[in-house]
Amino acid sequence: TQSSRTWFITDLPAILHQDVRTGKIKLIYHAYKTNTYKPQEFVKQQTAALAAGAQDKLWNYIYTFYHEQGNEFDNYSTESYIDNIARQVPDLSIPLWHTDRHTERREEQTTTEDQTARALGLHVTPSFRIGHTGGHLHNYAGHTILKYGTQHPIASPEASDIAKAIKELDPTGRTTYAR
Repeated sequence: TQSSRTWFITDLPAILHQDVRTGKIKLIYHAYKTNTYKPQEFVKQQTAALAAGAQDKLWNYIYTFYHEQGNEFDNYSTESYIDNIARQVPDLSIPLWHTDRHTERREEQTTTEDQTARALGLHVTPSFRIGHTGGHLHNYAGHTILKYGTQHPIASPEASDIAKAIKELDPTGRTTYAR
């Protein structure tokens, strides 16, 4: 969604710089909840990102994807679009990425993570789970919830909201932060 796109491009870099790279928090990506109109398109997008992650390029792929994301509910996410994103990721082996993308394991992981999100009650995009490393995770989606027509609700979390949630959980440090 556009909300997810904005969050990844504007807010996530600050969290990466201040909290993840300094070792204060651990960031784990999961394919939680989506506003993608067609489920098969969501699976295609997520398996592409996970295949890039198999080469430690997940965040590079996602960041590039969000920079070039088309309009919501348009069929922009074609095979050539996804291939173009992959080709922009530095040092990503395209042949290996293609092989990794088309394994049942990637599709299964994407489907399982989406089902888990629904079971956890994560009904907005983007949604997060924040908690102590190795401890209980709490659902978090931001304070501003928007809803447009029949599409899923969209959360509007800000970096300051997430930083506050992290600090409330553990004012001294070691926190896990999963999306």
